[in-house]
Amino acid sequence: MGRVPVGAVLEVLRTYSGHRALPHKAREGLLGCIAALIDTRYGERVTKRYLTELRMSCRPRRIPRSF
Repeated sequence: MGRVPVGAVLEVLRTYSGHRALPHKAREGLLGCIAALIDTRYGERVTKRYLTELRMSCRPRRIPRSF
């Protein structure tokens, strides 16, 4: 996806149910700490990667019953 600015990261984090369930003060404190880490340690941007996994299987061939 590329380098994502801190504001965009925080917008996404605010949509996660675990973050939404936190009391407002706790949620904003957490997001503030995350923003500070991104700003001070990661050059104000982070790289977001996605992993896509495809799993496939085949049904066994049906064997007709003999009479």
